[in-house]
Amino acid sequence: MRVLLAILAVSTSFVRPALAESRVDTLVNTLRVMCMVEPLNFERLDQKATAMDLRVLTNFAPPEVNGLSIRSKTWLMEVSGGPLALSASDAMGGPRPLTMCGVAAPNVTVGEMQAALTTALGIGQPRTVSGQDGHAGLMVRWDHLQGDMTLTLMTGRFKPEPGFTLIYEGQVQPSAK
Repeated sequence: MRVLLAILAVSTSFVRPALAESRVDTLVNTLRVMCMVEPLNFERLDQKATAMDLRVLTNFAPPEVNGLSIRSKTWLMEVSGGPLALSASDAMGGPRPLTMCGVAAPNVTVGEMQAALTTALGIGQPRTVSGQDGHAGLMVRWDHLQGDMTLTLMTGRFKPEPGFTLIYEGQVQPSAK
């Protein structure tokens, strides 16, 4: 009988259904896959979003002025637990070329995201925390990730409601146009 129970326990461990991923885990994994797996590059992020057939919400690319170009694009992603916004932007030609990739969602608090990021990405405690969870204007920031990259997590400045914006940014080498 004990042998049968042992065999049953071992065999069922291989066929257990996967646990549903939580909303917070989904958001962290989206950031990791879309923004952190490879060096930030606006064109590459645009290619990923296009290949995934994501709906474009905003596309901003004013004419270049004095060698400075700015681009910003936001897409709608449908993921478990509800939609999120994926954004990419860059500023090239200035003294500090900058590329950013971010996610934003309305139904998760900054505190929930901070705890998940600290654990899932193994980034430790943030360098800067200003404000309080549940209040407008909260900002949490980790510096020097993967070199000179910064991760900033924040709420809206004026409304203390659930929701966050998470931006992964850093100085990068300009890509070939």
